[in-house]
Amino acid sequence: MKFSTNKKGNALVDLIIGIVILGLVSISVVGAYTSLISMVTNAFRNSQTSWFGNSVMEIYSAKDFDDIAGVDDFILPQFPGYTADITVTHKDIDLSTSTFDGGNEESQYKEIIVAANNVSDNSVTLKTIISAPKKFQQPGSPTDGDIVWFDDFELPPFDDLEERGYDIGANEVTWSIGTDGGANGDNYLTIIGQGSGQHPQNQAPQGGLSYKFDDRQIEEVSWYVRITAPTFPPDVRSYAGYVVAGENGMNHGMNSIFFSYIRLHPDYMVGIIGGQIFFYPLPQRDPGVNLENNVWYHFGVKNIDYTTKTFDVWVNGAQKQTGINFRDQTVSSMGSVYLYNYLGPYGNRENLRIDFDDLTIIDGGGE
Repeated sequence: MKFSTNKKGNALVDLIIGIVILGLVSISVVGAYTSLISMVTNAFRNSQTSWFGNSVMEIYSAKDFDDIAGVDDFILPQFPGYTADITVTHKDIDLSTSTFDGGNEESQYKEIIVAANNVSDNSVTLKTIISAPKKFQQPGSPTDGDIVWFDDFELPPFDDLEERGYDIGANEVTWSIGTDGGANGDNYLTIIGQGSGQHPQNQAPQGGLSYKFDDRQIEEVSWYVRITAPTFPPDVRSYAGYVVAGENGMNHGMNSIFFSYIRLHPDYMVGIIGGQIFFYPLPQRDPGVNLENNVWYHFGVKNIDYTTKTFDVWVNGAQKQTGINFRDQTVSSMGSVYLYNYLGPYGNRENLRIDFDDLTIIDGGGE
């Protein structure tokens, strides 16, 4: 038998081919591995860039509206090597049509664009719209049946009543906005103590808080009131929670339409103090409502008639009195409403507290 002398050569060729194939496979595996590592690294950097960009957007979105402004190369220590360019532009937005227009300093919206980058040029761009917080605003010029004034004390500013449009006379009482539960929301107006003088209209600007407007034939004035009062000795009376409305420049009974107050006396309730509300003119008109402590009551002076010089009184949605005469029968319009506590002959009650809410003045359409 004869053996081929080429077998050894064939084995060598096979070995070389196998090495080449193995090399090619190795190169392919290394390439795939390198590619996989690159993809993972790139995905991580993109994720980090997105995380950084979102963090920057969260920080800027939490700023006060007026403090949101553009900046270049914004950095966070938690993200070394990452920067963000922040662009802020004013926008006017029509929510009914979802249309965006360029705005100005008076616009109520801002567009924030965060362009986040890292050292490897991975970039992410984020956009959002921020709206200005709503603030209390005085209603516009009244027309027929319009609300001339409404304040439920739910919108800022909370620390400046004059900025809300009220006049505050010189007195020793404390006016503030409470936040622990109003008549229909969280907030309300509160007055603690009694004025340093007599009725504030007597010697303006003596005591009291008031809202003034152009004289008009107001049709309705309404408010919520709540007593939070101490228990007085049996022989002590106190007067508080005054709401007085009339022409601008009214002087106590002169030039006023109605003059309401709460008379506080421990005899009205057993165990806690309560009160009764009265409406001038004399003889005093009592709508037959005893007020309990820490309970909200809604009062409305409605159907103010400048021809018959009369008005009706509503309490908690029910009509209680009709045809009460104007305190001053010569009055033909209304231009101011006062709120205050009275310092009368029975001494100052420093811890007497009266709360008001949902102050409303509605125009009847006449001048």
